[in-house]
Amino acid sequence: MMGSGFGSIFGPEDFNPMLTVVSNTLTATGTVVDLGNTSGNALLVTDTGKVVSTGVGGTAISGLANDQSVAVYGMAVSSDGTAISLQGDFSMVTIGSTGVVQDINTGAFAFVTLYCPGNNATVLNDGTIIGGRGVYIGSGDLINSGLIQSYLDHAVDIIRAGRVFNTGTIQSTNTGIPSNKFAVEIDGSALVENGGSILGGVLTGSSNDTVRNSGLITGDIQLGLGNDSYDGRGGQAKDTVFGGGGV
Repeated sequence: MMGSGFGSIFGPEDFNPMLTVVSNTLTATGTVVDLGNTSGNALLVTDTGKVVSTGVGGTAISGLANDQSVAVYGMAVSSDGTAISLQGDFSMVTIGSTGVVQDINTGAFAFVTLYCPGNNATVLNDGTIIGGRGVYIGSGDLINSGLIQSYLDHAVDIIRAGRVFNTGTIQSTNTGIPSNKFAVEIDGSALVENGGSILGGVLTGSSNDTVRNSGLITGDIQLGLGNDSYDGRGGQAKDTVFGGGGV
């Protein structure tokens, strides 16, 4: 069944998915649920559902086409791989307050926990995303009111233009080597609005970037080249704000 887009964090009754995991656990050593190459396919994992990949390099939920959507109110877990991988443009992932998206492997070769490398992706997290490496987005928006935690790498890594709106916690505990992984990195044009906690710093690239902080940021805030802006009114920046080489 063709799925609709998700505009905000709703309850399970608001979705019309291709496949619904209601009360059971789906387990496989490779890809567990494959949305395939059909644009618009969607998946809902309810609060009693679990999708678990147990093999090395296995993916719990995978999709390749544009406009695919996943909503998780239960669990999407990979023991040694990627929990969710949606590789097309305009992908959307919604994680409800009861949802957990996790890569259990926190070793040196851990995979990205949530992988959306296409353009104009949207990730809405009101639950928990946790693993060795965090959320990887090609370009798009991350709206977080839950917990995103990474042990080895950036908790949030957007490699082109992106926006991060945070009222929850985004944390890189950064036990990897080298130990210069920021909690949030955006390489293209960046907007970061933080009313929660970003623990591990913020790094932006050479475009015109804006960081507005009314919450807490620990770790350096490094603004790269470009006409950048930092507004810390009402917030705390525990470490150094670097303006970079722009105007």
